[in-house]
Amino acid sequence: MSETETPAPVDLSRIQAAAGGDRGFERELFEIYLCDTEERLLNLELLLRQEDAAAFRREVHTVKGASASVGAAQMARLARTLEETAPNSEAGQALMRDLHAEFARLRVFLANYLAALG
Repeated sequence: MSETETPAPVDLSRIQAAAGGDRGFERELFEIYLCDTEERLLNLELLLRQEDAAAFRREVHTVKGASASVGAAQMARLARTLEETAPNSEAGQALMRDLHAEFARLRVFLANYLAALG
């Protein structure tokens, strides 16, 4: 990879190893992650509006762990940083935008990957 190339948003080998070559299971794991994470990101927005910092941190902690589990390192890093940042601060708002952008990039990457699985 060159210095200008952006790394893939997911280390596919993490899930491939966990699935043990079972493409159907691999597909299921990624689909569950995508659905669950999308729901959690929406919930994070709601928790921000409700100013529920404790629930926000619990939710972002779950996003961090799930992302790390599927090999989405940048999502996990952003979530970890957001977990440690005041969510309603400028930095917190910027991290939320970055988290949504990274999830959108990850979704496109996985959609292409899952389509290639057949």
